[in-house]
Amino acid sequence: MHRCLELNEVLQRIARSLGFDPLLKEPLPKRLLNMALTCRAFRGPALDELWRELKDIAVLLRLFSKHRVGRRHGRLVMISPPTEAEWAIFEAYARRVRIIDVKANSVDWHSVMKFHPNKQLFPNLSQIGCFCDDMTRYLPILTQSPVKRLSFSFRTMQNASALAGCVSTCAKTLNALTFIPDPNTCDDEVAESLLIADMFGPLRFLTTVVIGTPHSKTLDCLGALSYLRTLELHVFPIASHYNTEPLPFPVLVEVTINFSSSQSLDAIARLLGRVDGPKLQGIHVLPTQKIPRRNSEQLMDCSGVNEVISQVGKFAELSLLEFDTVEEVWDVPEGGRTLLQHLLPLRRMAQLHLSRIEFRLEVSDLKDIVEAWPNLWSLHLGERVAHNPSRPPPTTQLEDLLILADRCPRLNTIGLLVAVDPERTYDEQRPPFGQSKSGASALCLGPLEKGDYYGAAAFLASVFPRGEVVGQWDLDESDSWSEVSYHGDDRGPGSALDNLYETIKIITGQMARVGLHHDNSCEDCEYCSLLSDDEDVLLDDLSD
Repeated sequence: MHRCLELNEVLQRIARSLGFDPLLKEPLPKRLLNMALTCRAFRGPALDELWRELKDIAVLLRLFSKHRVGRRHGRLVMISPPTEAEWAIFEAYARRVRIIDVKANSVDWHSVMKFHPNKQLFPNLSQIGCFCDDMTRYLPILTQSPVKRLSFSFRTMQNASALAGCVSTCAKTLNALTFIPDPNTCDDEVAESLLIADMFGPLRFLTTVVIGTPHSKTLDCLGALSYLRTLELHVFPIASHYNTEPLPFPVLVEVTINFSSSQSLDAIARLLGRVDGPKLQGIHVLPTQKIPRRNSEQLMDCSGVNEVISQVGKFAELSLLEFDTVEEVWDVPEGGRTLLQHLLPLRRMAQLHLSRIEFRLEVSDLKDIVEAWPNLWSLHLGERVAHNPSRPPPTTQLEDLLILADRCPRLNTIGLLVAVDPERTYDEQRPPFGQSKSGASALCLGPLEKGDYYGAAAFLASVFPRGEVVGQWDLDESDSWSEVSYHGDDRGPGSALDNLYETIKIITGQMARVGLHHDNSCEDCEYCSLLSDDEDVLLDDLSD
């Protein structure tokens, strides 16, 4: 329990369950931790959070005596019936389990159920993730509870049929389904389409669907889900044949499409052309993590960028657009201004994140943005604030974005694509900019190739002294991302340097292993203390 309470995310969930305000600027985690370690009222919520999700269900068998559990064919099995007292302890913990993520078949659950006195093993189970084919035969045991969310993948159509049978048993309560076939082995589109048609038939009340490698017949089946609010498509393929009939989604609010190559952008544009979503508010077009990074001389073919943006412009209620192209797109057909012209009619736009697309903005464009999107609060365009000789020069100046920040009262995040010359310090190449009068923050996106990371962040903190500067950098070739936050205040650029290492937020545990560190390490520095030997163990645990 004590180790559980040391995790900030767990403390935040406990705070919400106990009625605390999670948005307080006070050092809430520290206060909660001190209270939790001294107050018995926190014991129940802490144990609930600790046992809320199981990634290895074999841990439950450790609650029994060693002579009750054995190993057969590499799996744990029950070899003798436990006592009533042992079952009581087991059920006390099993009641707290809400989420099971099954990735390995390490337990013979039929041997457990043979001695279990009750039918339901996990009475409060609401979410199952099954990513191992061998576990399909145990799903009937796990789906006896009213499961609300079910995620699974399969390699063969036989396993898929078994999974479809389990889906039908919890059709009345299921509202979220993740369905990911293996494209390397499940290549029978006819069988897959028939399976999906049978499976989605009783699931009329699904609100969230995530599907991998969908073809046109799969999408046609989704059109019958009239209550669908969230749709996510993984590894969207290049469709050789494509239906042009509209897909009616009357209450669809958010759609996410992951693509595996630049050629599939055309297929995404055709899909968005079919979608009839009068209430669609958010669109995410994101690359998969498997796309290889290429050299700057081999930039992505962006012929489909304009097509996707033009289709997005038809959704009148759209307020969030996120479009990431993985690689820098410099030669947008007909210029970046054409892309904005497709989006300006969207009066409800509040978040616009177009990553790695170079825009050719002018003062007239900034005026159009201010007039078209008065409620805009997060803007990220492919803007460069410093010149790197190895890449094309920037086409606009940071002063224009400062004007935009000062004219949009609700704008609190501006995305900037920073390029740094590795041969010079950032102070030597930065132009003399002023300070933003607004409280907007700057999102500084890499890659900063061997550049002055802290100098760039300190410079942006001086430009946005009342806000926050957040840097996201690809630190090495293994896709280990980290996020570092720098806070400024009203006293100007001097205080930004003083607070350079004040707040460090680590997304993955890779940060300590890639050597991102400042030169003058010291005992009193908060940043150095984060990377101590003891904390490295915690980071390793969090990254698993």
